[in-house]
Amino acid sequence: MSAPPKIAFKDVCLHYFGEHGETEALRDIGFSIAAGEFVAIVGQSGCGKSTLLSLLAGLMRPTSGAVLIDGREVIGPSPSVGFMLQQDTLFEWRTILENTLLGPEIRGDNRIEARRRAEGLLERYGLGEFKHHRPAQLSGGMRQRAALARTMCLEPDILLLDEPFSALDFQTRLALGDEISTIIRRSGKTAILVTHDIPEAISIADRVVVLSRRPGRVRAEHAIAFPSCGTERPGAIAAREAVEFPGLFDIVWQELDVHVD
Repeated sequence: MSAPPKIAFKDVCLHYFGEHGETEALRDIGFSIAAGEFVAIVGQSGCGKSTLLSLLAGLMRPTSGAVLIDGREVIGPSPSVGFMLQQDTLFEWRTILENTLLGPEIRGDNRIEARRRAEGLLERYGLGEFKHHRPAQLSGGMRQRAALARTMCLEPDILLLDEPFSALDFQTRLALGDEISTIIRRSGKTAILVTHDIPEAISIADRVVVLSRRPGRVRAEHAIAFPSCGTERPGAIAAREAVEFPGLFDIVWQELDVHVD
């Protein structure tokens, strides 16, 4: 008997009520993600991409259907899920090391072990010499690496990335996307990236899930591969130079550009 997928959305629907009445945000969402897979979710603004992450993180409950992790329904927040947001949300009055240790402190982890883990992460992410600096002393890319270290210090099995590079300039965004995707792959974590940037999704992910306009539905799924680059998965920057890249971009772009279902 095969093991269940790491993550599964089963016929997920979500309705919510606002000042203008009821809104159908998601309709019959269904797809699964294998352990260690890196999946990107793309779609028009307001289609429910970030809402899917909130459901998976246990911050919201679907109106109907189920969200599963390791075959178990998500009913609330779990320490197995780490969330990295668009803004780094580092506390300016804490050092980078202290920010990295925030989650383990709240969780009540052993302090010596947590500090060893945090310092090791900062070293690996190129921030070892900046661990006693304040966030304001770091560049935008360094701050996002620190935010990743803070998330990884909790040792989650699943990483949720909600447009974590969108506030950065293009050059930094490109380099950081390459760095972070490599870090995540080497760690063996299961990851979901929400982005409106098609090239970013294609260059980073193993698979791209395309959502329709609201109510969000799965329009298509595409496995991403670059045979021209050999058996090794290319980095995010090298992937953009692969001969397969323009064709993959055109396919996803045309799906996003459909206005009538």
